[in-house]
Amino acid sequence: MDGRLVLVCTEHEDATADLVTAELNRRRVPVLRFDPGQGFPARVVLAARTGAGSASWTTSGRGWGGWLAAGERTADLSAVRALYHRRPSPYPTGGAEQTGRFAAQ
Repeated sequence: MDGRLVLVCTEHEDATADLVTAELNRRRVPVLRFDPGQGFPARVVLAARTGAGSASWTTSGRGWGGWLAAGERTADLSAVRALYHRRPSPYPTGGAEQTGRFAAQ
């Protein structure tokens, strides 16, 4: 294994994602599991950039970079190997205008 992280984006009570996470843990693959619908933008913070750009974002200067913080864990997006996205909670759109625009996109 190369030690790169897998992001698991799902609702908190998802038995299938629990099995996926357990298998990744068995294989010693680092996992960061989060529910953006419940945590974003208060408990989950994302700062990302994609496309060709400066080498400070990614090793090659291409692709995507930045970071994702969920609780006390932080992931370097340029080092993420995969995203498992399965039925996250709906984004709350009431309240902040910026959150509503993000959810609409």
